[in-house]
Amino acid sequence: QPLNCLSHDRYYKDYSHGIRLINRIVSVNGQWYDIYEVLRNNTLGNLISDEGPFDATQMYT
Repeated sequence: QPLNCLSHDRYYKDYSHGIRLINRIVSVNGQWYDIYEVLRNNTLGNLISDEGPFDATQMYT
């Protein structure tokens, strides 16, 4: 679908703007982490989410 800059402001999001993670294990600076551990971490969580640290296991399992 083409980019439409006229009908939405720059903060508009819908379901198609998300990502699907393929693996729960991620590499950060050469160290391996479970994605849920990263999302709970105050520092690392900011790499993949702007919502602050949270327990994603309560949402997706």
